[in-house]
Amino acid sequence: MEAFEHYNSGRDHVFPLASFGGSLHRLNTVHLVRSRKGAYPSGHNMSYLNANAAFIQGGSYGDVKGSIGPFVAKVDPKTLKPVWYTQLRNTVNAGEWDYPGAMAIERDGYIYVVSGYRIFKVDPASGKVVKTLELPTMVHNPKTMQIIDNIALNAFAGARPTITRYNGVDYVYLLEKISNAVRYSVHNGVFKLDTSWTPAAVPYPNQTTGGSLIVFNNWIVGATNSIPAAGRLTVFAINQGDAKKVLYMQPYVNDKIPPELDHAFAKAAGGKQAVSWADMSLEADPQNGLFYEVETLARKIAAFKLTSSGITTVWKKTETTTEWATLVGPQAHRVWVGTDIPGAEIPGKSKTDRVVFRDAATGRELARSARVPYMTQGSAIQPGYGGSVFFPSANGTLIKVTPSPK
Repeated sequence: MEAFEHYNSGRDHVFPLASFGGSLHRLNTVHLVRSRKGAYPSGHNMSYLNANAAFIQGGSYGDVKGSIGPFVAKVDPKTLKPVWYTQLRNTVNAGEWDYPGAMAIERDGYIYVVSGYRIFKVDPASGKVVKTLELPTMVHNPKTMQIIDNIALNAFAGARPTITRYNGVDYVYLLEKISNAVRYSVHNGVFKLDTSWTPAAVPYPNQTTGGSLIVFNNWIVGATNSIPAAGRLTVFAINQGDAKKVLYMQPYVNDKIPPELDHAFAKAAGGKQAVSWADMSLEADPQNGLFYEVETLARKIAAFKLTSSGITTVWKKTETTTEWATLVGPQAHRVWVGTDIPGAEIPGKSKTDRVVFRDAATGRELARSARVPYMTQGSAIQPGYGGSVFFPSANGTLIKVTPSPK
């Protein structure tokens, strides 16, 4: 149940050991347990030692009320009350930049939190800060604390790196500029740009940079327009073995943008009318051969597969989200879990949300929660144990969401 929104280094967002508490065949109801409002200001992501030891990191959005700086807390997973709460830094008093990285529990059992200019090492038993390291700093080998290798990138790369092993070689994939996918091979810790793998950039105009690339069996998949764009979103797939094999699709080109969003985003694309926005990367299920993407301005979500004729849409549904989705459950019963901004609320300015569970293979809705406060920006539904998931809201309320058969 680790690694924030992506689960593994291939960033597929599939959590196979998390489960769906409802029924795939009957009507479901959704039970909500809420923490005290403001208990976990701008909660961002969660990590676990086990089903009874849950931790949340947050406080790292300086423009959100109550977020005075990064914190980490141990949460009672039943009542959602804090077992302990550690304010790692008061960035308001210090006058510092405040923005979240993430939290994870490493193999040594300690919690590591990255936020703003610092990384914190925290004892999970007590919440005591063991060590603080100011950033930026060189990245060291954790065993010897010596630098193995470092490189300067050829171009701006805004999204997180994606790592996989293909044909016995370790590769780091990055999306540079707007849609230029590149990869570096890593041998004995040394990086080398793979100039033999240079796929063409997306050929369509008025695109903006996309989110992280995703490993999808023999392919790397991605999409454009994580920033509002004047051109329609493009989904693409690049073969890991042959960079000349590139597939493109603009799946929402015929989907109309509702008038209220057309008006709200009239100048969002650098002063021009925005027609596309997907502020997150894709999700992929390599075992089932499906990957997923959204188009916020068209209020759509969709699933795709790769065929001999290219990228094909498997299903498309009306749903408005600005967050990553989470895929839970075993291969034969995968469930897509995401958010839906209700009614005519404007994405990016909404006040409420709903949690939606869908059959990942068909898009059929399985369950839907009552309205909850809107999610912390850049977060995602957090997988949990026992058929539940967690929803970190921007106002500091942590919500445990549990579907069950009616």
